[in-house]
Amino acid sequence: MTTVATELVSRLKKLIRSPAPPMDEPCGFCGQRLQTDHRHMLDTTDWKMVCVCEVCAIIHVVQGRYRLVPQRQLFMEALRFPDGRWQEFAVPVSVAFFVNDSRRGGIVAYYPVAAGWMESTMLRMEAWNGLLADNPLLAGMSPDIEAFLVDRLTDPAQHFIVPMDTCFQLIGTIRKNWKGICGGSEVTDAIRGFFVRLKANATVCRS
Repeated sequence: MTTVATELVSRLKKLIRSPAPPMDEPCGFCGQRLQTDHRHMLDTTDWKMVCVCEVCAIIHVVQGRYRLVPQRQLFMEALRFPDGRWQEFAVPVSVAFFVNDSRRGGIVAYYPVAAGWMESTMLRMEAWNGLLADNPLLAGMSPDIEAFLVDRLTDPAQHFIVPMDTCFQLIGTIRKNWKGICGGSEVTDAIRGFFVRLKANATVCRS
């Protein structure tokens, strides 16, 4: 029996023995109802997030088109990212995330807007390379499925390495709470609350 098949059987036995958990939305592959804290996979063809059960995660990782999104959330307490360097990134808002996009062959910056997200077309690679030189830990982000998330609404600013589904959750929070043309105070409060919860659940990285 192959390693993958052995792992599949082991997980199936655990699922059978486990008590029934609270159910949320269905698996994007088999339709099984999922736990609230279910995993996600990134469809690398069209960059869509797919909810997934444990069995389908194993099957579709083997096929190669889908990548299982990791779960680590790091709060980068000692990150060196002064205001002057942030200005070099030319991001027009106070929240953004940066992804090593394998389709594009490098770092791409996004920031949330009312309709979802928008790519920052002003990103200069010199700025990113300078940040990377000061903070080598950022080089360890997994392409496509992890992001460097910046929160400059908070004082002092906060910086995280997060799974990509965390960025999707932030975008959903913004879309849900956006009012009018400029968003309003509700969306600002929702964003602050999102980062409070994220920091509370993240592992602190002091290096």
